[in-house]
Amino acid sequence: GGGLTQITRTGAGEANPVWSPLGRRLACEYGSRIGSFEIVVMNADGTGRRRLTRNRVDDIEPVWSPRGRGIAFTRFVSAANSEIFFIRPGGTELKRLTFSRAEEHHPDWSTKGKIAYVRYGAATHDLVVMDGDGSGKHVIWSGRGIGSATWSPDGTALAVEVWDGNDGELYAVSANGAERTRLTRNDVDDYGPVWAPNGARIAYTRF
Repeated sequence: GGGLTQITRTGAGEANPVWSPLGRRLACEYGSRIGSFEIVVMNADGTGRRRLTRNRVDDIEPVWSPRGRGIAFTRFVSAANSEIFFIRPGGTELKRLTFSRAEEHHPDWSTKGKIAYVRYGAATHDLVVMDGDGSGKHVIWSGRGIGSATWSPDGTALAVEVWDGNDGELYAVSANGAERTRLTRNDVDDYGPVWAPNGARIAYTRF
């Protein structure tokens, strides 16, 4: 609990910081003065701050590519439609990776270069995997209540939150969706899975 250091003092608020693969930089959401959330990167000590996006819609949920050369994030292109975008840490090469009429959220980038995300449709929720450039999209799990998914360190599996209307449970799903294992079974909420560095265990929150 020691060594607490404040590295931002914008007065506007930052949230959801994520480390770059080498631990030298951070990306986070920034509450801009016009009321929208934008993506910002900075050095680990808060210096070298760079705002990557600048618009009147919300850009949230940043995640680094395996080598730290790109950032995927969620953009609300309209009130009822969010999509996954890509941008370089220098603020160049902005690219839209998904195109749908649904809400697409929670991108996570594997060490093998695959991006997993969740598509929230009117009838079902789809866990989708695609290449880092947006190609090769395929649904590996479709059902109700699928929440965020987190890649294992070796990129072979995902820890997935599933909400059945009464509580949240955790599942482990193989990268191609062929294997699925329920990890928790109870009447409380289990969520926020985080893999151990060696992939042998998963920490999570129970509420």
